[in-house]
Amino acid sequence: GLHIEHAFKPFRAKPSNPRLSLVTRAAFGSIDNSTSHENIEFKSLERGFYESGFRIDALWKGFGLGAFYRYGPYRNDLWSDNLSAKITYKFQLLNR
Repeated sequence: GLHIEHAFKPFRAKPSNPRLSLVTRAAFGSIDNSTSHENIEFKSLERGFYESGFRIDALWKGFGLGAFYRYGPYRNDLWSDNLSAKITYKFQLLNR
């Protein structure tokens, strides 16, 4: 898998200072013994899985939102089925 992210400087919005990030992800792989997985239908990643989008972190107490679009060989036929919204949470272990 590959994950590339570019984070911009935080917005000047108190109290949380949200930050915009652009994200691209790719994954490749295969699976052996796919018959061992009963009652679960899935596709291997032999042709590559791709998605890109944006994320806004720290909107409220560490929570943020993201929107992503799937493209490439495993995209769905209906355009809207390739969209996804994600809730994010970032926490800080050390105070710098």
